[in-house]
Amino acid sequence: MNDITYGGQPPRYEEEPRAAAPYGPPVQYQGGSVSSQELSQQILMGMQRDIEAQIDWRLKQRQGKTRGLASSEIGVILGSIGIAIPLMAIAASAAGLPGLIVIAVMLISINGAWAARS
Repeated sequence: MNDITYGGQPPRYEEEPRAAAPYGPPVQYQGGSVSSQELSQQILMGMQRDIEAQIDWRLKQRQGKTRGLASSEIGVILGSIGIAIPLMAIAASAAGLPGLIVIAVMLISINGAWAARS
């Protein structure tokens, strides 16, 4: 269902040993006899801890990948807008629509190359 791969494995919390057979007669477990109902409860609680640990691990992985804009990126964005407005005005007055298209393609390619580099 979820085919996203992350680096490393999520932590597993195994505080208690797990029994091999959850059903059947009582099993010796940590120095005492435990019924199959209690054993199944302990197994389910362990599974719940493992699932919660994996969810926490994935959230931490996802938070590490999000980032804001760096000051250099903001500078490139504002500089691009600052240069684009006068260039488009000059191109529109000198060459009309073909001049605007050339300037727009040039600015898109420059900004695309900068974005691919980062």
